Amino acid sequence: MPQFPSVDWLNAARESVNNDPDYRALGSSDYSVGIKSGDAVFRVDFEAFECSDVREIPETDLRDTDFYLDMSPSQWRAYLESVQSDAPQTLSDLDLTIEGGIVRGGDERRKVAFPQYHLSLERFFRQANEIETSF
Repeated sequence: MPQFPSVDWLNAARESVNNDPDYRALGSSDYSVGIKSGDAVFRVDFEAFECSDVREIPETDLRDTDFYLDMSPSQWRAYLESVQSDAPQTLSDLDLTIEGGIVRGGDERRKVAFPQYHLSLERFFRQANEIETSF
């Protein structure tokens, strides 16, 4: 059972979303997102109709992503558990309700990719919830 956050967990999510026809129906994507949970930092790349790459990165490399999602481990767990519920939280909601927001980026021009691609990113995490996860 993969643990969140980890490359194993994100790769399982990558495989799941790449096999999901509903993900393809959302359209083409071309962006990179950083995932930050405490000291754990990852980069996830999306190209065309798939998630193309997942890797652990140093925190300084977050500057090379279009944007990144920064939440504490407990906030990530609450979000991922909510996705399985009847009233799931969305990343957009969390960005508005968590003090300071969760969407970050060094370049404001690239950070605007979040509203454009948030639905594909939400689908990525919804598909990931089919993965048996430990925290």
